[in-house]
Amino acid sequence: MQTAETLSRTSRIELRLSRVAKSLIAQAAAVRHKSVTEFMLENSLNAAYDTLADQRLFALTEEQWDAFNARLDAPPAVNPGLADLAARVPQWER
Repeated sequence: MQTAETLSRTSRIELRLSRVAKSLIAQAAAVRHKSVTEFMLENSLNAAYDTLADQRLFALTEEQWDAFNARLDAPPAVNPGLADLAARVPQWER
C-alpha cells in the first residue's frame, strides 16, 4: 500500500465544509503532528483502500466456502423470460 508521502502530488481536490468540521479536522491533525493536508490525505486514502477491499475481499468459514462453491457449480435456474428475450431478433436487425 502506498502512503500519502510516496504518492506524487499533481492533482487537487477542493471541498467546502463547515467551520466546525474544519476546526475538528485541524485539531485532529495537530494531535497527530500533521498538516491538515497530510491528515486528510492519509485518512482519505485509508478509507478508500478499506472501502475497495470490502468490495473485493470477503472471508468465509469452511462450511460457507463449500456452500458458495456449490452454488457456483450448480446449473443456473431456468428463466423463461430470459430465454424468450435471448430468442428475439434485435430491433436493429428487423
